Amino acid sequence: MQDIYLTVKQRIIDNTYAPGAVLSEGKLAEEFGVSRTPVREALRRLQQDRFVATLPKVGVQVSQISVRELRDSFEVRKLLEVFALRKAMVAGTPEEWDELHRLAEISDAAGATEQVAMEADVVFHRQLWRMAHNEVAARTLGEIVDREARWWYSLRHYNPSILLKADRFSDLVACMESGNAEGAEAFMKTHIDFYIAQIRNEIF
Repeated sequence: MQDIYLTVKQRIIDNTYAPGAVLSEGKLAEEFGVSRTPVREALRRLQQDRFVATLPKVGVQVSQISVRELRDSFEVRKLLEVFALRKAMVAGTPEEWDELHRLAEISDAAGATEQVAMEADVVFHRQLWRMAHNEVAARTLGEIVDREARWWYSLRHYNPSILLKADRFSDLVACMESGNAEGAEAFMKTHIDFYIAQIRNEIF
């Protein structure tokens, strides 16, 4: 069931299943080579996570993307990202720092309009959350970013030239390693504000 859940969820996030699309239990069961029971369980979980909704006479439908929820999510994310990076600065292990450096280099090397830039951004942030060693913060941030990613994939579909990055994560890592918490916090807030501005230019 977990594999079905993750696959369908990713298809919703990357707009393979667009908002309003109706998902067929039968077709999904056939695709995954399983009975309808695990498919139904996966769809039920997706409904709990608000990625789909069950509508009378329609069935299971991919949920619409809420502009208000997006605005709210950015507000919460700012607070939690700053919390996570401050925790990571003192809680990260040497191995975790090495991985953060590696991911920063990958992100820095990506072109500003390349799909890999967005993917590298998410992977870098997830590593930062792991370094904070706070499961609640990491889980909440993961849920927020999954919802934000739906917007990015949708916007990129209509505007392939939209900028996906404007800074270098190696600069953030340098601030963190030197103990410059204020500088790291300022970087993170500016980083998130950039994405808010990009989306505002497209839809707000």
